[in-house]
Amino acid sequence: MKDGIVSMDPNEVVYMSADEEDNYYVGRANTPFDPETGRLTESSVYARYKGDIVKVMPEQVDYL
Repeated sequence: MKDGIVSMDPNEVVYMSADEEDNYYVGRANTPFDPETGRLTESSVYARYKGDIVKVMPEQVDYL
């Protein structure tokens, strides 16, 4: 994700450990997005952050 838009570039895949992941808002893999624009289609989405599930604005999501 960059500026609220899903990157479809396979060179931008990031692998991180669970403790690294805690520092970011990680959206669910099945979070709906528009494939033409890359924007998330929901007004709020669920994400993991510091071990909790939280509901955030799409712009807050760092990774899917």
